[in-house]
Amino acid sequence: MGERPWPDPTLPLPANIDPTLYHPLYLINNNPRNDILFGTTDLNTQPDKHPNVSTLLMASNRGRSYLLFDNPHHNRTLLSMGLRRESALGCVMHYLFTPKPEACGESCRTIHSALIEAGKQGVLRVGIHVRVGDHIWNPRALASVRLADPCISCADEIVATRTAPTAEGQPKRLYYLISDSMLVRSKAKDTYGDHVITDLDGPVMHTDCAPHNPDRCHQVSKGLAHATMELYLFSLCDVHVVSTHSGFGLLGAWMSSLSRVGRPRANRTHIYRVETGMPRSCRVEDADPPKIIAHHRTGF
Repeated sequence: MGERPWPDPTLPLPANIDPTLYHPLYLINNNPRNDILFGTTDLNTQPDKHPNVSTLLMASNRGRSYLLFDNPHHNRTLLSMGLRRESALGCVMHYLFTPKPEACGESCRTIHSALIEAGKQGVLRVGIHVRVGDHIWNPRALASVRLADPCISCADEIVATRTAPTAEGQPKRLYYLISDSMLVRSKAKDTYGDHVITDLDGPVMHTDCAPHNPDRCHQVSKGLAHATMELYLFSLCDVHVVSTHSGFGLLGAWMSSLSRVGRPRANRTHIYRVETGMPRSCRVEDADPPKIIAHHRTGF
């Protein structure tokens, strides 16, 4: 699957836009064409291929911002802007999106305070993202807290290998858990106790509401605001355990490539991807290489 013709039912053009003025370039999934385009093509020449339209509309659900730094037509420009491949995605996200205070409800503010205070106290903050899957939006769907077990175990090993015990003999840790399943969130909180924080109040939903949760389409704006805030909170964590088959947690993890003082954390290995329900080793040396992660699911 590569470039799709318009109209594309998965990426509808807004009704108030004249389709004759736009040429859509929609790149999907892990097609080799994406690698060629972002890795070797001069993107400045793309509009020249479509002289009869005023705007080239480009979208992709598999970004290649990391690969763009290997592109001979663009890498020097990116580097001259002060961007680096590990931090570019986080820089752009923070530049484009600044969450407004009013988008953060009471639970959000509580979690934000806990994460900030933990950072000040030298507590290792581990972000955990558990994706159950789109079937969870079915009102009759159930999800077992056991789906979170491998992620929690991974977080435990991260803490054991990245922190020194306190005087009381216990490592300093705080886990921030997000999931598309409210059941997984609540059960994880019940099972693992006070060192797990999670939001049990926000409107967790799929913002592509029509096929997934049509009865909640009136809440899309609230759902999007909630998801945006969760990404921001997730980016405050120091290390990240994320579901392999999702770009949501990965996006929040890439956003954390900036330290709290705004300087890139060069070559910081901090992301561990977990297959649903499958345990893995999570020692310091086991973190997933950025180059491998960047090829799947996230990037501009």
